[in-house]
Amino acid sequence: MAELKRKQYMYNFIGGGWNTIWAKTKRGAIRNARDEWKRQGSNLEVDVNTFRVVSHEEVDVMLMMTR
Repeated sequence: MAELKRKQYMYNFIGGGWNTIWAKTKRGAIRNARDEWKRQGSNLEVDVNTFRVVSHEEVDVMLMMTR
């Protein structure tokens, strides 16, 4: 069985904002993102309905739009 490759997932927060996370599966990305923000003591709430695989180019476009 082939090992799953890590992919970059983009996601939004409820109320606005976005971020990315690397994971092998969408389920793992959601779990890791929730854990990361909880560990930081943040009140940001991850919108699980917005997770999607993105390319480096898509992330670059989003970063350019936020400048």
